[in-house]
Amino acid sequence: MFGYKRFKNPELTQLMNALYAKEWTQLQNHSCQTLKLKQKERIGARYRKRYHTPQTPYQRVMDYESITNETKSKPQTLHETLNPFDLKQQINAKLRHIFSMRKVTSVVRQQS
Repeated sequence: MFGYKRFKNPELTQLMNALYAKEWTQLQNHSCQTLKLKQKERIGARYRKRYHTPQTPYQRVMDYESITNETKSKPQTLHETLNPFDLKQQINAKLRHIFSMRKVTSVVRQQS
């Protein structure tokens, strides 16, 4: 999300960590589906991998039977209030703010 260049301003660390802890995590956990490996078997020199159906981490938690309904209620109320488009706009606004605070050198300008 931030590229591979070094950020020299220590104030940016708090902003970057806050972005990852809140908006980015919520977007990934509630909106982005991922594949989870179900089975991997070796056939000769090759492997055959089988996956579960794609689900978000939130859906996996809600489908897990050993978690009580009381525990599931907190993520469920959060999920109902989230809007992925608003989250993406918040992420972009914070990224613009972070990159505006970054000192730009001539090397960075040439690569961008």
